[in-house]
Amino acid sequence: MIADLFGSIFIIYSVPVAVFWFVLSRSSKLVITATAGAFMWLLSAFVSGIIWIAVTPLKNDFWFLLLVSVPIQELFRYLWWKVLHKAEKGLSTLSPDGNVVITREKMSLASGIGFGIMYGVMMSCNMLDIMSGPGMIPAPGCRGYNYFFISSLIVGANVIAHIMWGVIAFRAWEERLHGEGMIQKTDWKILFVLLAHYGSSFATLNAVNDSCATVVIPIFFVLISSMIVAWTVLKVSIKMKK
Repeated sequence: MIADLFGSIFIIYSVPVAVFWFVLSRSSKLVITATAGAFMWLLSAFVSGIIWIAVTPLKNDFWFLLLVSVPIQELFRYLWWKVLHKAEKGLSTLSPDGNVVITREKMSLASGIGFGIMYGVMMSCNMLDIMSGPGMIPAPGCRGYNYFFISSLIVGANVIAHIMWGVIAFRAWEERLHGEGMIQKTDWKILFVLLAHYGSSFATLNAVNDSCATVVIPIFFVLISSMIVAWTVLKVSIKMKK
C-alpha cells in the first residue's frame, strides 16, 4: 500500500512540482500567484458543492455536479485573471522580482499550476480515503490494474491540463482587451478551454465501462490537444512581443 501511495504521488505531482521548482520558485510573486490560484480553485469547488447539495433531486447524479462545476471553475479562473490584471499597475506585479523577469505568460503558468495542484490535492484526498481500507481495489474496466494507478493517471493528466488551460484562457482574455465587438476571433480559445474541460470531466463517467480505454484515451487526447494549443498560443505571444 505504501508503494501505491508514493507511486500515485509521483505520477500526479511530478510535472507540476518540476515546473514549480524550475520556473516559479525563484520568484516570490509567482509563488504567491500560484498559491492564490489554488485558493481560487478551492472557492470554485466550495460554490459547486453548495449548488450540488442544494439541488436535492440530482444530488446522486454525478453528471450534474460536472455540468455545474466546470463553468464555475472557469468563472473563477476568469475572476482571478481580472484581479491580476487590475493589480498590474497598482501592485506592479509585472515588475522584475530580483533576477527574475515577470511576464504575463509566467503569471498565467503560475495560476494554472495553482489550479492544477489544488485539484490534484482534492482528488488525492479521495484516493487516500479509499487507500485506508483493507486490500487492493481493482479498477473497473481495467483488468490487471488497480484503482490507484488508473486514478493517478487520470488526475495527473487533468493537473497538467489545468496548467495548459490557464495559459490558453489568460492569453485569450488579454487579446479580448485589444479587440472590438461582442464576439471576437480569439474567443475560440475560451470555447476550447471550456469544451476541453467538459470533455475531460465527462470522460470520467465512463469509469464503470468494460474498458478503461473509454476513460484514459479521451482524457489524454484532451491533454495532448491542450498542450498543442497552449504551445501555439505561447509561441504567437512571444513572437508578437519581439
